[in-house]
Amino acid sequence: LTAAPVLLQEVPTVGATDSSSTTINGSTYMAIANFRGPSILYRWSGAASPLLALSVTKRGIGYIDGDIRVKGNSSPLSRGAGFIGSFLSSPSGAVTEAHVSAPGDGYLPGVAVQLTYGAGCARSDEGCTATPMAGSVTAVRVLADASSFWNCSAGDFVNGTISTVTAGDGTLRVSKAFSGVLAWSNVDDTWVVEFPDAESHGGGLASAAGITITSPSSNCTCGPDASFARCLAPIVACGGVLAPLPHAGVVHAIQRVAILAPGEGYTKGVAKAHGMGVTPGRGFSAEFGVMAGGA
Repeated sequence: LTAAPVLLQEVPTVGATDSSSTTINGSTYMAIANFRGPSILYRWSGAASPLLALSVTKRGIGYIDGDIRVKGNSSPLSRGAGFIGSFLSSPSGAVTEAHVSAPGDGYLPGVAVQLTYGAGCARSDEGCTATPMAGSVTAVRVLADASSFWNCSAGDFVNGTISTVTAGDGTLRVSKAFSGVLAWSNVDDTWVVEFPDAESHGGGLASAAGITITSPSSNCTCGPDASFARCLAPIVACGGVLAPLPHAGVVHAIQRVAILAPGEGYTKGVAKAHGMGVTPGRGFSAEFGVMAGGA
């Protein structure tokens, strides 16, 4: 090997004890011997396909509405092209919905996606859709009214930093968590914090704990305090996970059903789902109504 092995595909097993592959009439087959379930024979179909849908497996916290992009464009699993998606979040910052605008094509099973910022994430939004949202400061919440911001002007910078002590020599290291700019909101009649560019959101943060906000301007303060802890609170996104369907090999609930052909002659009733495979699914039912003519 001249480089580290790269994962191409994951195959679900149930206590597998052995596997074997063979080629018959030009098709490659792989047999999996499962101890806790039926043994299975797979045929490799080269099934690169579009990403037709996404399931929210973990809602996370601290998110704002944004875009969805395929993660790791250098990975063999990501060599498809054309996928574009977006997601919505709740007022509390949890990821609630994922939507596919363009499914693309050529993606292999195991491909992963990531939540990124959407256009308009900063004053200069270049690079927003390529900036991962997890581990970054998505917003800065204003805790105090305008009278608590002393000698502040529109355009004053407010920076978030984290101080850590280096193991061994005990050196104090200060790193930037985010960078923002104060702006006046005529709608809310108070100060708000905007981001100059996508990079200003920062990254690699586990939470907002330990972030200290100060202003490089010697005049702009939160009352008599140099720290803005009483005036501003950063919000960090973390924990949101989306699973591409049907690639991920994860069991999902049916959350939405689209009517592809309305038919005719129906009366109001209940729709059921019948699955196939190792994990066929169970428990789904939904009521449906009809229009005049039974469609």
